[in-house]
Amino acid sequence: MTYFNYKIKELESRIQLVQFMIDSGEVDRTQEATVQKDMATWNKQLEELKKVAQTVPRS
Repeated sequence: MTYFNYKIKELESRIQLVQFMIDSGEVDRTQEATVQKDMATWNKQLEELKKVAQTVPRS
């Protein structure tokens, strides 16, 4: 379970950081498409990890 918590926190942190960069205008227009694609991938991975973590028995 610790592994899943770590990975979930890591992805949440990455998403928050990139969202902050987008909101503050630090992302160049040439990078916008890549950033949006990455954000979508990370959000999907985050949801998948949360689902899997719920199935792992707590010890």
